[in-house]
Amino acid sequence: MAPPVCGTPLPQPDDMHDEMRAAVLRWRAHPAGAFALRMFAEERPAPKVTAL
Repeated sequence: MAPPVCGTPLPQPDDMHDEMRAAVLRWRAHPAGAFALRMFAEERPAPKVTAL
């Protein structure tokens, strides 16, 4: 799925090789994938940024 907002940075489709990009976009387009992405966007808190 590689949600755009997660607790840790994940590579996004534009950063993936062709086969993986195609798979992630298929997963995101599926109703279950769209639901999962919506849950990440609506139900998960934004990641906290801490100074090192």
